Amino acid sequence: MAGLKIHLLGGLQITRADIPITDFISNKVPALLVYLVVTHRAHTRDKLASLLWGEMTDADAKNNLRQALTNLRKVADDCLTITRDSIECTGDCFLDSTKFESELKTASSLNLEPASVILTDSLSLYSGDFLEGYFVRDAPDFEDWMLTERARLRELALQTLHTLTQFHTSRGNFVEAKTYASRLLTFDPWREEAHRQLMLLQARTGQFSAALSQYETCKKILDKELGVQPSLETAALYERIRSARQSARHNMPASSTEFIGREKEVENLRRILADPKCRLITLAGLGGVGKTRLAQETARACADMFINGAWVVPLAAVDTDEIVPAVGNVFNFPFQTGDHKKQLLNFLRQKELLLVLDNFEHLLDSSAFLSEILKIAPEVKILVTSRERLDIDGEWVVELHGLAVHSMEANQLFVMSAKRARAEIQLNEQENFTVTEICSLVGGLPLGIEMAAAWVRSMDCESIRNEIQKNLDFLASTRRDVPERQRSLRAAFESSWNKLSEVEQKTFAALSVFRGGFTREAAERVAGEIGSLVDKSLLQRNGERFELHEVLRQFAQEKLSAKKKARDAHAVYFAEWSKKFKTVDERESFPAMNRELENVRAAWMWSVEQKQIGALADIAPFAKRYMDLQGRYREGIALYQHALDGLESSASADDLPLDTRGHLIARLLMYKAIFVADAGEPDASAKILDSCLTYFRRADDQEQVAVCLNGLGSAHRYIGQEKEAAVCYSEELKIARSINNKKEEATALNNLALSLTSMGKFEEAERLHRECLALRREMNEYPGIASSLINLGVVLYNQNRYDEAKPLYYEAIEISRQLNQTRQQAASLGNLGGVLLEEGQYEEALKLFLQGLEIHRNSGYRFGTAIALDNVGTAHYHLGNEQDALYYLKQAIREARDIHSDLIALDALEFIAALRARNGDKEGALELFGLIRNHPKVDTETVENIEKLYPQVVDGLRPDDIRSAEERGRNLDLANVMIEIIGN
Repeated sequence: MAGLKIHLLGGLQITRADIPITDFISNKVPALLVYLVVTHRAHTRDKLASLLWGEMTDADAKNNLRQALTNLRKVADDCLTITRDSIECTGDCFLDSTKFESELKTASSLNLEPASVILTDSLSLYSGDFLEGYFVRDAPDFEDWMLTERARLRELALQTLHTLTQFHTSRGNFVEAKTYASRLLTFDPWREEAHRQLMLLQARTGQFSAALSQYETCKKILDKELGVQPSLETAALYERIRSARQSARHNMPASSTEFIGREKEVENLRRILADPKCRLITLAGLGGVGKTRLAQETARACADMFINGAWVVPLAAVDTDEIVPAVGNVFNFPFQTGDHKKQLLNFLRQKELLLVLDNFEHLLDSSAFLSEILKIAPEVKILVTSRERLDIDGEWVVELHGLAVHSMEANQLFVMSAKRARAEIQLNEQENFTVTEICSLVGGLPLGIEMAAAWVRSMDCESIRNEIQKNLDFLASTRRDVPERQRSLRAAFESSWNKLSEVEQKTFAALSVFRGGFTREAAERVAGEIGSLVDKSLLQRNGERFELHEVLRQFAQEKLSAKKKARDAHAVYFAEWSKKFKTVDERESFPAMNRELENVRAAWMWSVEQKQIGALADIAPFAKRYMDLQGRYREGIALYQHALDGLESSASADDLPLDTRGHLIARLLMYKAIFVADAGEPDASAKILDSCLTYFRRADDQEQVAVCLNGLGSAHRYIGQEKEAAVCYSEELKIARSINNKKEEATALNNLALSLTSMGKFEEAERLHRECLALRREMNEYPGIASSLINLGVVLYNQNRYDEAKPLYYEAIEISRQLNQTRQQAASLGNLGGVLLEEGQYEEALKLFLQGLEIHRNSGYRFGTAIALDNVGTAHYHLGNEQDALYYLKQAIREARDIHSDLIALDALEFIAALRARNGDKEGALELFGLIRNHPKVDTETVENIEKLYPQVVDGLRPDDIRSAEERGRNLDLANVMIEIIGN
């Protein structure tokens, strides 16, 4: 039977010697051949006759079988064994379905890597379903067998496609994975998991529009074919992709130098990061080995593996208590009142990203924070660079050593670095050999190679080698405590140091007092002229700023003999800088504040240590303004408490002397107390603020009296004492006007108007808000302008003056976007959406609510997220999109339950009730109304909305039924109702 081939997958084709065989007397003849070849066992004549001619009489069926066998003998006689009682296929032929199964069986016994090759080949056989398009009339038994075989083989193909999709996804080969996921869906378009997989792969390859379109395709198929909506898991993935669509994928700047010699390491890290089992990698190695650059290039290469990309957090200048804000700053995360770590974890909880934590070795005690991230944020992976492993569960350690000595890459790095130092360089054979020796002396460490190469401007390669050799011998013979590889790097440092002039050495050592980079102006004020250090590759230029490699900074710090002089100069410079920037327009000052925060913090810490009253007095207001605008209250509290401890202050200002030191301590106590109130502990702050107020009245410092009154008023507002707050704000306003402090006057006007709004005095509140807005516009105080626009809009909304409120919200949205004040932006979008909802513009309202939801989710502000979900669900209700309304309202209730906000849960339940009424369950709706109306946490607006919905709900019900339903609702427990609606 040599040369006979039967193809069953994707149709039926029978060939011998590649020539099609078609001379069958009927299509039941090839069907008979297929059945015999596939089953490959003996069958009775009666069974075969019944299989294909069961609709006929026994005699006719057997007669047709005899004719079919006669026909088969002409094409396949050498493979058939025919007796009086049975027929069997005993010969060999190629059968694609058998080959397909055989390859799958072989692959199942192998590891995934070799198995993937076999599985890929096997799918080339599966060009379609078993006997696709082939039909045999009046043969139901054959058709049953064919369909069973078809389903079995199809399932094997689907499993293979799924396996290959998972395999390539786990290796980061998203294009290949996407191909298999797409093919899987052509076979099984109802498989929701495959739709999810394809959406994820499309998003990871930057095809966000395609991913969102795939969701709509999935939604339509499930609705049309099965009458169901996508699962919450699929909908949540859609929301994540939509949220990430407009965001940046990484924060790595374009590389200014070629990346040499670590391509294999990048590929290895990418492969490990693609492994679903790996969540945390520590890239461990000696300082100067190139961990930072490798991590950056890995992040760049892996950004497409994560929906939200890859983000590098530099931690060299960060202390243990600063790691949370450092991570938040990378995302421009707007911290708010409360627990900042919890806010950041909530933000990361919904992200799929790679977080690169660079220079973590001094933060090992904070390793538990990484475990918290991995626990809370299941789609986040972390790549850490450190000189030591973290030694925590789930850690994968990748050791990084120097470039291989005697390697092309090490020599290539030296040559490229030398070319940067000198326009052109040509090495002869002897010099190339010397370069290899130099690379060996510095242990192949990239930083050592680069610094050694920088000397080609003034020395030949042999001289460079000799200088390094001298120091290497010294370290090797006397510094047994230094790790072996670090000796070579230290030798490179010492060699560079010894070639500097005395002035350059002093300048280089003094630069070690900076943190997180510096400007040329700051460097020259604190340390001296830096141009020659840049030329010698001891400093790195990054735009208008300069940076000192952390290992170099530590080395320079060891060399710093005049530490006090340098730290004093640094503190003086940044005290002056802080004094200047405390009043600069926010649009200009914010980027500068972010860049110099660590330097300001270092200046603060030194000033506390040295008890430099003047410097602390200059920095304190800047720190208050920056931390306040960023919502970093806990950080501000810690900063001021550190200073108070250093100055040995008491807990209040009662007994402070009226001198410079006493005045500073009173201000520190006041700033701290204001932050304590903002952080959610107003009761604890009021007593301290009272003592500070008394002090500043004694000192006749009207400016500080006004600031203190504002803080005291806010503390009263936080605990609902609006009348007491209004008294404070009124006095603050009077003082601000008497000393002609326009900014303080605007603050007092705004806060007094807020208190009046809470007391229902809308007319007076509106007048003050308009006066405040005009004043802030005059001063170009943009954060204040945005705040005033929102607050004035709320007053107008409460008076049903929607046309006047709308343009205010639009302007507030634009200003908030410019200043990256995300919480104000989302609040403006929600307020504007509320106006449009009242006007019946439901589609436009929905768009704004969705934008606000995206912002709140990105910031991790869960209270805002719950409100936004409620808003989106309400808009869908008004649009008649009942399934979407139910989905978002359930999500709002789930979020409200998690943050213990009964108020938001009750508001969402109101429209859950309305949906029940729409679907005929009017008594169920009335039960929920009864619960909501009688709950102590319900707000007035929710009750008013119920009154609007009430007539259509009770229409057609008997009064007794209405009363009974509401009474049942009055006895319901909110927690149990939430569980009933959303589950545990």
